[in-house]
Amino acid sequence: MRVAITHILKIYMNGRKKKEMKKSVSTLTKCKLKYEKHTPTSENNYDSYIMELITKQEEEKTKSLIESYIIKDEDTNKYIGLCSFRLLPSELNAVVLDISISEQDVNKKYMYYKHILDNLPNLKFNNKNIHKVIIEIKDNDIDYDLAYNSGFTFDHNLFLKNKDQVKNKVYSKTNPKLPQKSVALLKVNNHNLVFFSFDEKIEAQNNFLNKCLEEKDTSNYAYQVKYPTSDTFAKYLVMDLDIGEYIGLAILKLAIYERGKVPMPMSVYYAVLKEYRNRGYAKAILRDMVNMLFDNNICDKVNLEISSGNNASLNAAKRMGFENDHINFEIFQEEGYDYIPMSLYKSKTYSNKKRM
Repeated sequence: MRVAITHILKIYMNGRKKKEMKKSVSTLTKCKLKYEKHTPTSENNYDSYIMELITKQEEEKTKSLIESYIIKDEDTNKYIGLCSFRLLPSELNAVVLDISISEQDVNKKYMYYKHILDNLPNLKFNNKNIHKVIIEIKDNDIDYDLAYNSGFTFDHNLFLKNKDQVKNKVYSKTNPKLPQKSVALLKVNNHNLVFFSFDEKIEAQNNFLNKCLEEKDTSNYAYQVKYPTSDTFAKYLVMDLDIGEYIGLAILKLAIYERGKVPMPMSVYYAVLKEYRNRGYAKAILRDMVNMLFDNNICDKVNLEISSGNNASLNAAKRMGFENDHINFEIFQEEGYDYIPMSLYKSKTYSNKKRM
């Protein structure tokens, strides 16, 4: 009899706990958070915690930083944290969401995290080029259940690629509007091109890279893909899916003469293997790289460095809206570089409604 009563009480208590959990989860979604986009020129008087986060972010000048948001609890009218999006250099269609919350109350902190994970990824998923949002939960008060309840799952690919992150909790959520893709960019308009992150373990990529190293016009770019420098942001092998062959290379670098700007300008480098030239590939690569950078708010300015005698590339850049960059031109002359710097501004491109 006593055992039966104990069993009944256990069932009752479990049911009550489930009801309480459902009730607590339902109340978590009712908090009102406001996400204020932060720029270096913001003059708000934030508290010391927020200022410390902003200062740290600006000191690090994270090369992959896209944008950051100051989080405000509208119920209490207080700022409670900072969130930022940064690119994952190995995949340009993936972004990492970093979260910092000042709240010490675990229940409130849990509530804030849930609101952020439920809502903030949508800001990036509204963009057709963003395929994945990644989070790394560093807060000991937040467990993996919260990530799973918000649609995130443990990312085995990231776990395998970054073995030094074994102790970290890395999860990702894929864009429901897009199919699963392992490539960096979507198709361009005139060619069925995709941009693959270079993987030295793939034999076909190594064979193509060796071919590029043998050609005078592509050897320098191939060398940079194989041996990237500190300012290399991302490197790709470009494939035309219609013929199933790699046809060129594309490299993104930080604009080394314009460090400190947020977002930092990007320099685009690209090359097409000799046998695939005069088919419009070069223009297609450049156009899609620029559109991707601007569409994803990665930068406000794209730079090119064109050899002085390369009139074909110079004219092609001008037709796409690039103009002589007078500031960098003076720097190039002083340092003896035989390149013509060209640049394209996002504001000018969009204000003229000119899409490439």
